Amino acid sequence: MPEFQMPVADSREWEKLDAFTQGFIEAAFFSETACFTMAEWFEPETQHAIAEGQSDGNIPSDCDTSHIHPDSLKEIAEFCAKFQADAAELLSRAYARDYDETQAGRDFYFTHTGAGVGYWDREILEPQGDEWEATEIPLDQWTPELRATRERLKAESIGELLTKAAGSGEVNPFFGDHVDYDDAPFVHFSIY
Repeated sequence: MPEFQMPVADSREWEKLDAFTQGFIEAAFFSETACFTMAEWFEPETQHAIAEGQSDGNIPSDCDTSHIHPDSLKEIAEFCAKFQADAAELLSRAYARDYDETQAGRDFYFTHTGAGVGYWDREILEPQGDEWEATEIPLDQWTPELRATRERLKAESIGELLTKAAGSGEVNPFFGDHVDYDDAPFVHFSIY
């Protein structure tokens, strides 16, 4: 199977996004790209096929990053930023294992939407000995809470912990017009 290539229209705009958010968007396009093009999208036959569930995605095959509606791009960036802030300690531990931010963003999308892969499925995120051995905290200063956290983290994989942090929800892309931006079609996202 050929590797998925994210269709990037304006690399300057794309580069403004952090790697995590880029990975999230890449996973959405990978998962939701349809066999129909933008020119075919509003044809009655295509709309019938989409309504009948005969389309393999909700993003036309010739869409690229420039077609993401500005409001949706902002919503995606905020959603990703919130998760990164909430899971900063876990992500830091994952990145220390040669697991990159782009893959973490992809796995956030896959995990949150319930795809067949995600954080829980990454071998690199499985327990690897006692990561707390190299801590800067002297043993005589360990609190019961720190000891309990240490034992919990030794037992659970980072992947499982990130899976819990990601939760489950929906990321629903759709292609259509927007009243505030003329009648140009955009890819819109609803995130729950």
